[in-house]
Amino acid sequence: MDENELRREARKHVNELKGFYIHLATFVIVNLGLFALCYIQGQNWWIWTVFGWSIGLLVHAISLFGPRFFFTRKWEEDKIRKYMDDNR
Repeated sequence: MDENELRREARKHVNELKGFYIHLATFVIVNLGLFALCYIQGQNWWIWTVFGWSIGLLVHAISLFGPRFFFTRKWEEDKIRKYMDDNR
């Protein structure tokens, strides 16, 4: 993999991470607001919103972080590259 390909792959990964963190921050802020609103009104319908959105957030996290937890070909290549870079 040449330098330009590596840079493109790194930029893509960083953009995916940024998208996930924006999703997570939005999840926390909106659900805190819903919790406060429902607490004031004495209702509990916000629980279903949190439940449904949590599934979406979990799927997003698995799609981003999941493959790195398994011993895939890409994982092996990443570890080999890291080892080689560390030992130069």
